[in-house]
Amino acid sequence: MREKQLISRQKIKFLLEKYVSKLLQIFLKERKYTLSNKIFFLLRNAGSSVMRGKQIKEELRRKNILAFSTRKISRISPGSIVIFVKDFSMIDLVILKNKGCKIVWDIVDYNKNYRFKDYFLRCDAVIFTSKHQKKYFLEYLKEDCITKVIYHHWDPRFKYKKNKKYFLNYFGVAPKINALFFNKAKIPIFLEFKDSLKFGPETAFHYSFRSKGSFEFKTKPTTKISIAAVCGSNIICSKDPSFLELLPKNYPFYCENNYKDLKLKIDYAKNDKNKEKWKKGLKMMEIVKEKTDIKNTIYDYLDFFKELNKNFR
Repeated sequence: MREKQLISRQKIKFLLEKYVSKLLQIFLKERKYTLSNKIFFLLRNAGSSVMRGKQIKEELRRKNILAFSTRKISRISPGSIVIFVKDFSMIDLVILKNKGCKIVWDIVDYNKNYRFKDYFLRCDAVIFTSKHQKKYFLEYLKEDCITKVIYHHWDPRFKYKKNKKYFLNYFGVAPKINALFFNKAKIPIFLEFKDSLKFGPETAFHYSFRSKGSFEFKTKPTTKISIAAVCGSNIICSKDPSFLELLPKNYPFYCENNYKDLKLKIDYAKNDKNKEKWKKGLKMMEIVKEKTDIKNTIYDYLDFFKELNKNFR
């Protein structure tokens, strides 16, 4: 009941935002600006803002790119490239468009799906976190929209530790049904994201399970795999389409889409007899770690901005 009320309030807020943005389009005078070489990351979401905003900005600056991050649109220079990191505001968009800015949406794991069509149609470019996510949303994009797939990097703030403890680690707040399952199975699990940097590197193995066919299964990024990889751990996970882009089908710790098989995989991972398969999994995870290192993914951003400058000028 509470979830339905929350969704209703979100929809009302969205409709009001849509109405105000249309009024702004009518009353704001059109101005022409020359496109600058400045890139602004507009930050509204705490978790995503740090990794896909501030950390990317810092790497770009190391490459001598004029990149900035801010929470206030008043600080954004006219004619800039503006990247909305996850969260979106049509009112901000109209004001920034009036300042001659080009709008990029890094969708990350945005999940208010009733807004997608309106938002995509107003973007000059979109960054997706997997090929499958792009495929899923392709129908909403306008024809001249520039797109780029950039996998979510692991957090460089992690400090790897060798002494492993037996914990099944989930990063973020686990859905209620998952939490109930782990309580019944008496499996120790950390649920809070704030514990991730502290406990992640000590974790024996990680976990991600999404119901087949769900919105999350189809659209969520590969963050949990990259986190497990940098922690030197395997991950027990469902065969999400995005995961299959980084880990091959023969990865030994994929589980079928039911809790019975998940429990079997947990017991399997704990069994010392399966050390060879554990090592095999770690070798695959090492490739993921390399591929999703920010030192490597930053070149995808550089290629993306080159394409933007070529098409926008």
